[in-house]
Amino acid sequence: MTLFSSKRPLLHFFTASILSLLILMSASSFVLAQPPPPPQIFYGRVTIMGNPSGVGATVIAKVSNIQLGSATTDAQSLYTFSASSDETLAAGSTIDFYVNGVKAAETATYNPGAVMTEVNLTTNSAGTTPLTIVTSSLSGSTGGTSYLQTLQASGGTSPYTWSVVAGSGSLPLGLSLSSSGVISGTPTAAGTYSFTLQVNDSASQSSSATYSVTCSAAVATPLSITSYSLAGGTVGVSYSESLAASGGTAPYSWALFSGSLPPGLSLGSNGVVSGIPGNASVYTFTVGITDSASQSSSTTLSITILSASSAPTAPPPAAPPPSTPPASSPASTPSTTSTTSSSGTGQASTTPASASAFSISNLAANVSSTTAGNLVNISVSVANNGKAQGSKTLVVKINDEGVAQEDVVLEPGESKVVSFTVTKNTPGTYKVGVEALSTSFDVQAADTSSSTQQYPPLSPTIVVIIFGCGILAILVLLVLIIRKYRS
Repeated sequence: MTLFSSKRPLLHFFTASILSLLILMSASSFVLAQPPPPPQIFYGRVTIMGNPSGVGATVIAKVSNIQLGSATTDAQSLYTFSASSDETLAAGSTIDFYVNGVKAAETATYNPGAVMTEVNLTTNSAGTTPLTIVTSSLSGSTGGTSYLQTLQASGGTSPYTWSVVAGSGSLPLGLSLSSSGVISGTPTAAGTYSFTLQVNDSASQSSSATYSVTCSAAVATPLSITSYSLAGGTVGVSYSESLAASGGTAPYSWALFSGSLPPGLSLGSNGVVSGIPGNASVYTFTVGITDSASQSSSTTLSITILSASSAPTAPPPAAPPPSTPPASSPASTPSTTSTTSSSGTGQASTTPASASAFSISNLAANVSSTTAGNLVNISVSVANNGKAQGSKTLVVKINDEGVAQEDVVLEPGESKVVSFTVTKNTPGTYKVGVEALSTSFDVQAADTSSSTQQYPPLSPTIVVIIFGCGILAILVLLVLIIRKYRS
């Protein structure tokens, strides 16, 4: 019993020692488990020569020409940047600053553990004047008439790039704006069009102005039939002849007004007389044409059909049109000439109807800047300015590389807006091009910073102090146990 009692202080000693070691290990684990230090933060005040307030300036920070972040200065010209972590930037890394695209003379040095770095930035843009648009208004236009006007700007840093501000309206149908500031094309629809144009210079300055252009309707030329005779045919032999007209507004529609075609032949709405004649004779009839603007014209024609046993004869020569078209009426005798009448005025024209003629305009991206991985919508207007249905292949290029294409089929005078969707995951500036039109958008790196609270690691001095306190506690406990054991 005495022996057991004499060993109890030793048992207390070992128990206390083990508890002390456990406390010490827990403290060490806490020290090692601390999260990495918070991102390096830069605060500063921007000073721009020629713009002392610096309000609204775009400041970009780069390390080894890799963008660290960007910010727009507020009313007090303040900006803030955050580096991702100590693992991204090595101690002593030099940070360069760009103000509105111009590199600042000042730099900053990244020092892990620093809380704030203050930088006053100046640029060499002291002599740059503000960018302004000189052209105050745009002239009107008449539909069907070629239009050409060049926009003027001053100040800033050339070269300039012009564009239509997305969502501000559109240019008149048939007109387009080049990046050099030239508005050109042929208006296809009457009306008043309002839109906003923007010019950007090479130093990222921009200026915009709103314009209004009135396009009057085109004056339609009189509708006239220009076919004055038809070739003869032979019984049992396939026959096909096309009627022609000029003026008016396409599309046209043909019909038989009076009289009869040779048996076996018919007149299509497209103006083609075709079929296989069944009887030999001379046939006289009146055909008419109507355009999309409700103008009409008619003429009397004749066709001579020979029997199969008769020798073929050459078609009668064409007679010139009369100076004043007489009223159309069925002829009582065979005739190889024709007369024309029209609801319009003026002389008949022999100019054939023009084919489809496409124009594109208003190329725009729905955003000027976005983050990596987000969708960007590219839109462009296309119009058929001709007088026949046609198709147009639109190819969208990003940095001169084709990324999308679409075939557009339009009726005469029809237009539509074609949209494409693209996604870019690499930060940078992307130039969008469709034929001669161009625009651009910027892609910024996605914000991967975490909102989780982070704590800086304990310094080696603090770790040594913690270990020292643990050892001291063990020694004090050991002394108390020994004193009690001796007493």
